[in-house]
Amino acid sequence: MSAIRQAQAISQLAVVLLWAAPLAAFQTPPAQTGPTYSAKFNLDQEYNGTATFAVDAKGAVTGELTVDPPGVRMTLSGAVKDGVWTFEKMPYTIAAENCSGVVSGTAKVPVDRGVITGQIHVEGGCTEQPMDGTFTFTKTPKS
Repeated sequence: MSAIRQAQAISQLAVVLLWAAPLAAFQTPPAQTGPTYSAKFNLDQEYNGTATFAVDAKGAVTGELTVDPPGVRMTLSGAVKDGVWTFEKMPYTIAAENCSGVVSGTAKVPVDRGVITGQIHVEGGCTEQPMDGTFTFTKTPKS
């Protein structure tokens, strides 16, 4: 490569870096997934799974829930206020059954978030009729 072409390539690279560096500073950091919990649900029978559960400074809940079997997948949402998590119509799916539904409820969330217990109401295409039950999230020991 000639000296002129090298100088042009270096100039172009410098321009790209000058534009890219400030843009990288504005990218949103990935959401924190939170600690892992073992999840137990009592509806028509007992179901077990795993969840991640995080609460931001404003009380907004984020996380994921998996229950196998039957293959439930759900993104957690809602808000914690005064130690109570309230969630309404969180969508879930069961891919193997090609169905979906929603879950609503409340749960007590202690300050240490060690054991979260609550009541749920499940409805939608995965149940013959709406169902009420209870659940417990127990924080798993750090690995």
